[in-house]
Amino acid sequence: KGMITYVLSFVLWTMTAGVTTPVETAAGMAFPLKTAVPLSAAGKIGGALCQYVLAKYLFSECARRRMKDNEWMDKIDESFKSHPYRVALIWRFSPLPEFVKNVGPALVPSLRTRTQALAILTHGLPFTVLWSAVGGQAA
Repeated sequence: KGMITYVLSFVLWTMTAGVTTPVETAAGMAFPLKTAVPLSAAGKIGGALCQYVLAKYLFSECARRRMKDNEWMDKIDESFKSHPYRVALIWRFSPLPEFVKNVGPALVPSLRTRTQALAILTHGLPFTVLWSAVGGQAA
């Protein structure tokens, strides 16, 4: 029950606060590493995917209408069309707030959800292992 509560709380945390490092580090202190990593990965990646999916399928049309004359949106869309996975990874590794990393790509019509999901996994898993291990060593 506590582990499920942790994952669901972490999903909500990722979707609202966005700063995941302290939570993953604390999980490394509270759980053995072999438990902390999958729990934190589920929460962090689940939260990022939920935020992306909500933005893409519920709110993106409204946001696109408001930004239809924005010259940057056309340039961003073109970059995603030419190299979708690479550009999605650049967004994930950029020093932007988590909200921007999740919602920004959702506004790009050419980006497929599976490409964004793969970028979230590729970026998220190594950092989850890192911060969980740091927490485990600090405990």
